[in-house]
Amino acid sequence: MSSARTTSADTVSPLDDSYHRTREDLRKPFKFVRPDVLPNAKKSTFRLAANEHEKVVVLVVNEGGDNNLHYHANMDSVYFIMKGRVRFYGPEGDVFGEYGADEGIIMPAGARYRFEKVSTEEAQIFSVAIYPAGSAQASRVNVSPPKPEGSVTVIDTTH
Repeated sequence: MSSARTTSADTVSPLDDSYHRTREDLRKPFKFVRPDVLPNAKKSTFRLAANEHEKVVVLVVNEGGDNNLHYHANMDSVYFIMKGRVRFYGPEGDVFGEYGADEGIIMPAGARYRFEKVSTEEAQIFSVAIYPAGSAQASRVNVSPPKPEGSVTVIDTTH
């Protein structure tokens, strides 16, 4: 008995071409260039691109730039370490992962976590957040008290 496989080359889109053209007009290229001088913050978030249901950022984490235990009720995230080492902790302080350059983790909505930089050099983390279309923002729920105001600087580089 043989099983038939359909490949993408065998599949014809059932949608009108205008749908595809409209969606293709929404493509957003982006690029990260680390400035020589960073704002006076322990963690800098560079917003690279966003649309109605996802955002792309690079986090530059220095000493003390760790975050608090939290979760996102409506958002899945991908964390990909570009530079340095980052350790992830669960709700009981348990380490569930430590990642260096070219490694990362998918964080599903509802999973409690926090992370900290554990390398001597700064950590650079490429992150993609995916949330329901039309959400005003991703819902963050703090499990432990948040870090003090001013410890994070957000730089919007979207165009």
